[in-house]
Order: sequence, then C-alpha cells, then structure tokens
Amino acid sequence: MKNLQIKKHMMTAISYLIPFVCTAGMLMVIGNIAGGTSVDDFTKQISFPDFLTSLGGTGLGFLPVIICAGVSYSIADKAGIARVLSLVCFVKMPDMDS
Repeated sequence: MKNLQIKKHMMTAISYLIPFVCTAGMLMVIGNIAGGTSVDDFTKQISFPDFLTSLGGTGLGFLPVIICAGVSYSIADKAGIARVLSLVCFVKMPDMDS
C-alpha cells in the first residue's frame, strides 16, 4: 500500500492554523474585556469592542477552511490552495436572493 503521510499533512495544516487561532482568540478576548458582544446585524452602528468580538468569532468560524487549505497545500502545493479557496467562495457565500 502506498504511504499516504497523513501525519505530515495534518501537522502542516496545524502549523498554519495556530496563528489564526491565536489572533482570533486575542481579538475576542480584547473585545470582551472592553465590554463587547458578538453582533450579527452590521447595518446598525456598533462599537469598536463589539467589532473586535465579532471579528474574532468570524475568524474562528474559518478554522475548518484553514485546516483544509493547509492539508491541500501540503499535498498539492499552491494548486491545492486555489481549489480550497474556490470551494470556500461557494460554501461561505451569503444568499444572493435576498
């Protein structure tokens, strides 16, 4: 059987994941310490702590995408990242009907 090197690909993905987790977590912590809450409706004016908390939560929502991009980069180099990002455009895109 062919050697798939699953551990190598997952470790590459995790090494790209760590900065995103730290940054998003710190944004949420700073926003929460300053009194911010997560906001879903951005049509109204929001405070800066609310923005930081919402941005951190959105960043943590992209963790599966970052893991997929890291694994695909480890397997297929730059061509893998392009495929993952094009898939994200279809999956994470808001409804265009409304």
